Amino acid sequence: MKIIFLDIEGVLITINNGLNETIDNNKGHDEHTIFDAAAVRNLNRLIEVSDALIVVTSSWRLTSSVTELVTILEAGGVKNPPIIGVTPYVSDGEPRRSHRGKEILAWLTYNPSVTDYVVIDDCDYDNLTGIPRERIIRTTYRDGFGTEDAYRRAVEVLQ
Repeated sequence: MKIIFLDIEGVLITINNGLNETIDNNKGHDEHTIFDAAAVRNLNRLIEVSDALIVVTSSWRLTSSVTELVTILEAGGVKNPPIIGVTPYVSDGEPRRSHRGKEILAWLTYNPSVTDYVVIDDCDYDNLTGIPRERIIRTTYRDGFGTEDAYRRAVEVLQ
């Protein structure tokens, strides 16, 4: 089983939304949620070529159920989002702050059938401790997952 560990803000939602083509869902996390169309296209392409499933790592997993996350991503243009779960919350010791790397590793520990995975996130490498850097597609809030380079690197990781 191949997995895409997916953040949302800084990956599918970017500051380029006002500059580029966007998809305004008006039904998602809040009424102002806008998905970057290039990032959504790249995610759809990645899912199609890799047959990977999605595990949401975004903080949105703390306030939305898997069913709600599917609805949000569908409304944002992701075709039949293959979300199979979310990572557990693992604190890094500071109030209200989690540690993505530990959360991903915990999820992987409980799901040994994973054969390959990629992490698409805009957080700092420090918050992804324990995850091999070659598995991380680090995005920026400017471009998110909307660049061809990010897409190609994610494909390479999953092949």
